[in-house]
Amino acid sequence: MKEEANFFVCVEDPVSMRRSFLLSSKNILDTLKNFESTSEVREEKFSLVHELKGVFHDILKLDRKLKSALPKMKGSSDVFESKQQEPVKKVVKKHVKKSHLKTKLDVLEDELSKVESRLRSLT
Repeated sequence: MKEEANFFVCVEDPVSMRRSFLLSSKNILDTLKNFESTSEVREEKFSLVHELKGVFHDILKLDRKLKSALPKMKGSSDVFESKQQEPVKKVVKKHVKKSHLKTKLDVLEDELSKVESRLRSLT
């Protein structure tokens, strides 16, 4: 039969070695905890962004329904344009690609500014 040989290695400072292993384990667990919390935040952010896109879509749909339900007025755009004689500030954008693409947020901001200007002209 083959005899198993037991080998023992002398560890000079077993308490500090154990402490070092435990600290390393603690650091690994802290890193994993931070990773999990970051993953949860990312998932929450993704779900909130998805929900926000749905809300924007609903708002735009309701805006189109409202515009179609309101009566059309002749010359109403001329009246609003003639009353607005505020100087237009030119904004130079560095990114040309972004200037051509309007996001839903930009569309909503434009609509909001139009509504605000109409409200100002009525008062």
